[in-house]
Amino acid sequence: MSDQVQLDFVTSSQRVQVLVDGVKVADTSSPLLVLEGALPTRYYIPIADVDRQYLAPVDTQTHCPYKGNARYYNVVVRGEIYDNAAWYYPDPIAAAPLLKGAIAFWPEKDPRIQVLVDEKITN
Repeated sequence: MSDQVQLDFVTSSQRVQVLVDGVKVADTSSPLLVLEGALPTRYYIPIADVDRQYLAPVDTQTHCPYKGNARYYNVVVRGEIYDNAAWYYPDPIAAAPLLKGAIAFWPEKDPRIQVLVDEKITN
């Protein structure tokens, strides 16, 4: 039995928005969908489509053997800090180049973080 995880990168023209406590922090019509085994679909949003005033860099880092080293942001909305609620791969591995320059948000961190795809909440 293989430990290899099936990882698919799908470019899309769906509209993806991220709302945090009702505040729109990201809005794109060119997301990258990452399908990784049984994990929820992750919507990576080009950095140009993220309102960076809500992002606060932190020292948190993790490693994924299929994507590379991730760095994190706290998301700060209305003075509330959502710890490590967004991440990105500054230098993804060669097998995952589409991740460069895109940010994903973690709606499982808090019910006030919502990812909408074509106006429908995904979480």
